[in-house]
Amino acid sequence: MKKLLYLLTLIAFMGISANTFAQGTGVAPHIGSKHTYSVTEHTGNTYAWSVTTDAAGITAATVATLSSTTGHEIEITWVSPTPGTTYFVHVVETASAANGGCTNHKVLAVTPSNEFDMAVVAINEDDSAVLTGADLEACAPDVKVTGFTAPQNFTYDYGDNYFYYKITATGIGSNSWNAVFDIKGSDGDAVYTATYGKSIATIEDNNLVADGTLNTINTIASTEVIYVKVKVDNAEGATAANNVSLTLSTTSTDVNGNAVKDPITTPVSTQIVKARPATSGIGTDL
Repeated sequence: MKKLLYLLTLIAFMGISANTFAQGTGVAPHIGSKHTYSVTEHTGNTYAWSVTTDAAGITAATVATLSSTTGHEIEITWVSPTPGTTYFVHVVETASAANGGCTNHKVLAVTPSNEFDMAVVAINEDDSAVLTGADLEACAPDVKVTGFTAPQNFTYDYGDNYFYYKITATGIGSNSWNAVFDIKGSDGDAVYTATYGKSIATIEDNNLVADGTLNTINTIASTEVIYVKVKVDNAEGATAANNVSLTLSTTSTDVNGNAVKDPITTPVSTQIVKARPATSGIGTDL
């Protein structure tokens, strides 16, 4: 009978709405997630909530934010817990004077997990579609002859290609995050420039390096994404395919220093400037 009453008490203790399951559960929350905790309300009684590092309730934990420390139901945001560490949610209920004034104490063990993940995808210019298959490849523009100096010195313009990428993060609840990534093309003769923004409209606002060096963008809100634009200034020798890749780094973290999952689910996106024919110079019988 006691075991049955204990189980019923635990069920009553946790009131978790359906939409929190995308952020883990109340006993296994994702870092950054918010969950509801409750006990049955008794009219006139008061409630005192706390989160501690020990089951006895002595040492306060500073890893969570409580919406309130009173009332029979509260929300807890697990802002910066250590993944895999068990914390303890306590509630002390004090009966009203009319009900005798005595207290009762319940505790719940909570072990947060780090579900911070990232993804990068290739998109078209207005972010209306994710590119796959043949859409990831593009010819360079038609070669133009822009100058001539006798006897056979010609200037050619090999044109520019523009590629767009979108970086997202999941599993961080309301925490902000930091994106670390590199951009690199396989054609060492081409010139690459890159910019980013938090919307397509602001994609030109911030400069990036595009030579394989890591870029870091700090303090991105949990609801924000990063858009990257890469300009490829094609070179004369581009008669082999040029793979232009954006690769996410496992050194990316959330605002509290929790590292992204390793391996990242979708760590790299590659778009391709297709090879031009290796056309020779024009021969003559003269």
